[in-house]
Amino acid sequence: MRAMTYAGLKVLSYLRSLGNVVYPFDQFNKGVSRLYEVYPSNSWHLAGLSRGIDLKPFVKSFSDRYGFGVNIEKLASDLKCLDAADAVVACVTLGYVLHRDGLEDDWEKRYKWINDVEWKQRSIEGLIVKVE
Repeated sequence: MRAMTYAGLKVLSYLRSLGNVVYPFDQFNKGVSRLYEVYPSNSWHLAGLSRGIDLKPFVKSFSDRYGFGVNIEKLASDLKCLDAADAVVACVTLGYVLHRDGLEDDWEKRYKWINDVEWKQRSIEGLIVKVE
């Protein structure tokens, strides 16, 4: 876990040195790339499913539960591994939160998916974008 954390911090440091911004550590800047952390396993769980490469059940369950439909037909047939499926699930999760909460309107706002402990630790640990 330490090695993964260290590698992640190195990547963030490098990306920030290039002018990208990281939620919630930096000031929002629509003119550059924004980086968000998402745990796709949380979205799989809320959809009532185990991780898999077939995303059709996920898309249906997510749409039924949250009323947020996505079209992944072209992409779904190209998935070859769980990491690729997780990447798509992370994008769906982020897209939904951006749409529902207007996350890019205010990075200082405490959204309903952020609990008390996360909010207190946000400047040290960051925040994970998630649905509830």
